[in-house]
Amino acid sequence: MPDERNSEQSQAQLTKILAVVLAILLIVILSMLLSSGKKQTAQVATQAQPTQLAPDRITLAQFLNLDDGISYQLAVARLGRKYGTEISRTTIAGIATVMYKWQNDDASNVIATFQNDQLVSKAQFGLQ
Repeated sequence: MPDERNSEQSQAQLTKILAVVLAILLIVILSMLLSSGKKQTAQVATQAQPTQLAPDRITLAQFLNLDDGISYQLAVARLGRKYGTEISRTTIAGIATVMYKWQNDDASNVIATFQNDQLVSKAQFGLQ
């Protein structure tokens, strides 16, 4: 009986973690969809001019430099921005999950998810 109880508890914890991961993915997808309309408007406005990147703009190269397992502080340093905007925070079964978003003026963005201060997933939209 004790093995069955431990198995049920482990399965319940895994179910909770899966629910959190699915919720995070849903937020990322919705954020990307909402940003796509802004991106199209920005593209139309800038098509006549060559693209010039602002010095404080997050680039695709910076995004690609975000390795799984790095801390939030190291991610901030690699992106060259002081802080991301916290868009989600939850703690389940002792695992703190925090999602941050960094956005450029043209609505291109980075979304990063940290669990216990370690990068576990990242997404980008429209970076150059």
